[in-house]
Amino acid sequence: MEYHGVITGATSGSFIGPSGVGKSTCLLKAVKLLGGVIEPYTCHKVVPALLINCPFDANYKGLLCQIVVAVDEALGTTYYESIGGHRANSQQLLGLVAQICHLHIGTLIVDEIQFVVEHRAGKQLYMMLVQLVNMSGVSILFVGTPECTDFFTQAPQMARRSVGIQYGPMQYNADFCKLCSVL
Repeated sequence: MEYHGVITGATSGSFIGPSGVGKSTCLLKAVKLLGGVIEPYTCHKVVPALLINCPFDANYKGLLCQIVVAVDEALGTTYYESIGGHRANSQQLLGLVAQICHLHIGTLIVDEIQFVVEHRAGKQLYMMLVQLVNMSGVSILFVGTPECTDFFTQAPQMARRSVGIQYGPMQYNADFCKLCSVL
């Protein structure tokens, strides 16, 4: 059977909620349920979901290196060594990471994305992620706190890629009581 697909980042989204609500824990559990590395009919191994943390200083080169290191750890590859670690320039690194994402990653999950809002280099990091999605076709899931919402709606290309789930406090009513009884 032969499959044909379209490279698209259209399946990108966000997972927003208050700090401490359990977003990261929930995602880690979901990633574990997906299983580990899979080997489809091609010669490339695939990580269904790769979870990384946004750098606190919104450094996009640091984020790209983090992606390469995480792929190396998951697949046993040596991409980080082959690019010379941090010595590669930003454009070379972006091209390599786009190729790695295209070949090996199903969904890239970027946790603590609120750092893009809190740092002056945040918009540059976000635009680099948009370029990565466009170049590789990888789906991306942004995970962060409600501070991200206004940032993501600044421009149409940001807003359409960050539509997603937002968690807030539940009202104390019959639905809340029902949820508690189930839990």
